[in-house]
Amino acid sequence: MKSLLFLLFFLVNKQGDVNLISNRYFDIYYPSTRKNVAEDVSIYSVHEIERISRNLHLKTVKKITISILEKDEFIEKYTDCLPEWGIGFAIPDRSLIIFKFPISFINPARLKFIVGHEIAHILIHRKAEVFIPRWFDEGAAISLSKEPNFIDEIKLSTAVMLKRIIPLEDLEKSFPSSGARANLAYIESASTIEYLISEFGPYIVNQILQETKEERDFKKGFLIATGVDLVVFELEWHKWLKRRFTLTFILKPNLLFLVVAILVLIIGMTKKLRRSHLRSRNECIED
Repeated sequence: MKSLLFLLFFLVNKQGDVNLISNRYFDIYYPSTRKNVAEDVSIYSVHEIERISRNLHLKTVKKITISILEKDEFIEKYTDCLPEWGIGFAIPDRSLIIFKFPISFINPARLKFIVGHEIAHILIHRKAEVFIPRWFDEGAAISLSKEPNFIDEIKLSTAVMLKRIIPLEDLEKSFPSSGARANLAYIESASTIEYLISEFGPYIVNQILQETKEERDFKKGFLIATGVDLVVFELEWHKWLKRRFTLTFILKPNLLFLVVAILVLIIGMTKKLRRSHLRSRNECIED
């Protein structure tokens, strides 16, 4: 159904105010008012696809279509099948990427990472050739696009301490629909890849995808590449989260300042109450 919707979109919009920039790897469709953005996307896209392809040992052949949409147009056409809070979307089976303007590009410095992230999704699926869990897909895309400071340590620490970490099983096929829970899902996914790299080295994502392709099954590919099954991996990842992010939460400067301030306040109030109590006792003795 989604594929039909996307095909219909291009058939309809090519008749309207839609322009095209083509390069070796991409056909980029954009409204005339967004020419500068489309040109930047074209430049970044070539650099990112070549860099990520080298990382995944892929020879890119099939072109990718990129569509830049105005926010109102996106809401009108895609809110039924894509989340409104999203900023970029990759549909690997159609080699299609959609960017929503202007939310996607409020911070121009982020444009390169947004472009790289969605390209990474396409290439991850080309590498694996079979189904991969959403948490691994998103985490690997974040890692491959080199998005800086993606893991929000406070949010992750809070989720760990309050035991609100979303089980990976619940993130296998889709992410939560609410923005806050979805954000936590992305942060968790990024942390799974960070953990994998810390344990198995910088090439582990490529190794897992290669074994998945050869075995035609993600679980088997993951086991061969890492030596642990997904159940054991999740348990070990949870332990890693507790060791790292609980301590991080406790040692955050803002939190330390708050704790110290509360302790000072409690000590001050305790001393004041004690002095008041002693004064009352002295007055009783004098009477």
